[in-house]
Amino acid sequence: MNFITSNSRAKVIVHGRKTCHFFRLLSAKATPFNESDLHTSFLIDINTLLFDCDGVIWKGSHIIPGASEALTEFRKRGKRLLFVSNNSSKSRVSYIHKFQGLGIHGVECEDVISSSYAVAAYLKSIGFKKKVFLIGNKGLEEELQKSGISYVGWETAGEGLLSKAGSLIGDANSISDWGC
Repeated sequence: MNFITSNSRAKVIVHGRKTCHFFRLLSAKATPFNESDLHTSFLIDINTLLFDCDGVIWKGSHIIPGASEALTEFRKRGKRLLFVSNNSSKSRVSYIHKFQGLGIHGVECEDVISSSYAVAAYLKSIGFKKKVFLIGNKGLEEELQKSGISYVGWETAGEGLLSKAGSLIGDANSISDWGC
């Protein structure tokens, strides 16, 4: 389902189911629109478009037909494009590589909002100084590193982290400065 949402600062088209929830968290109002609306003048007032990645831009390792052309057309019209994902297994840099591998260029780290980035950005924004006990994917590890957030867990267990969670929890109890 497609939505258009607006607030006092910007009007935004949200395409994809998952991004709709992102806007509910921001207390924005979402109103359904249909495909014919894309060809009307209301697009003139919209300056930013958000796209879910998996299932909207690509499916697995294949680009969705017409996605690249649509993004190019929106850019020609001067629209800012942002890409959102609730997949924490990839860092924003990994997403950039995926876009490039699919032939979509011009996407920068600042254009990607992933759950792994959101966690790291939040911890940084609250001035979190203790260590994070990381049970997660490489994408979350990379975003924590890039944000300067200290963590323990990943490098001691590597892949298959969940199967080793019990021993990691024991390790965490011996770390005095972990807080998350």
